[in-house]
Amino acid sequence: MNKYPFKLIANQGENGLIEVLRGGETTRCILPMVMLRGKDVSDAEIDLGIPFGLPFSQFLQANPFIPEIVEVKLHNAGIWTLDDLRQNAQKAVRIIQSVYHIELASIIKSAEDFVARPNETKVPKPVQTPSPTKIKTGKKEKMK
Repeated sequence: MNKYPFKLIANQGENGLIEVLRGGETTRCILPMVMLRGKDVSDAEIDLGIPFGLPFSQFLQANPFIPEIVEVKLHNAGIWTLDDLRQNAQKAVRIIQSVYHIELASIIKSAEDFVARPNETKVPKPVQTPSPTKIKTGKKEKMK
């Protein structure tokens, strides 16, 4: 049975929110303070806790068009070759950040939908980002 040191993040009444690094993954859960008297918690104790934090993997869906969107935007900016990329590195970074900014908006919207759900049986649909075809034609889409 593995034991892990934990960090007490907060406590309220008879319960405590702890943070534990196990198996290379940081986990937070709520456990009774009675279980937190020692310096370590076991796998079994962690598994008994109430998970804390958004379960991002349950509602995040990566946009499959991201590589194509980046390619189109780089080409539209005149970045076609390795030399172009090296000579216009800052421009390329701005382009990539602009594409991923759209994805961040999608993640935030999905998280808001997840939190607002009265029950946790449905996975919200992520906000759609423009497809490469729409970028090529110059049509702009508003984020939903």
